[in-house]
Amino acid sequence: MLEPEPEKRREWWRFATVDITPLRRHRDFRLLFIGRLVSFFGTMITFVAVPYQVYQLSHSTLLVGLLGLVELAALFVFAMLGGAIADAADRRTMVLLSEAGLMVGSLLMAGNAFLPRPTLRSTRCSGHRSKPCSRASSTATSWRPRGRCRACAERSA
Repeated sequence: MLEPEPEKRREWWRFATVDITPLRRHRDFRLLFIGRLVSFFGTMITFVAVPYQVYQLSHSTLLVGLLGLVELAALFVFAMLGGAIADAADRRTMVLLSEAGLMVGSLLMAGNAFLPRPTLRSTRCSGHRSKPCSRASSTATSWRPRGRCRACAERSA
């Protein structure tokens, strides 16, 4: 097998790897990245843990399906509501409050799981509490340009 030239190899590695220069250079970006990474993993664990815990407590696939339907409705409603609030309020405060809500919901679920007789009601309540917080947090951290773009301003004039 023929080896590529060193220049081609360097170019190939440049396209095949992730540039982590912003993580090394900017402390605030590094903190944001690590915080969002931890929050993402916690949210994904919650997305799996709530249906699993509902099934373990009720042994009903119907309740698990209904839980998924309610979560889908919450996804749509709170994505719209979170977007409106994120545009009107300070995003940093909104992210901090929604992440704190996610943490409280996870702690309530963990506390319920460690009880001798965990209840289905508290699992559903803490699971439903974490979904709006998750949507609001992801909506608040998504990028949106401030103000109107030049093309929109020219069209309306």
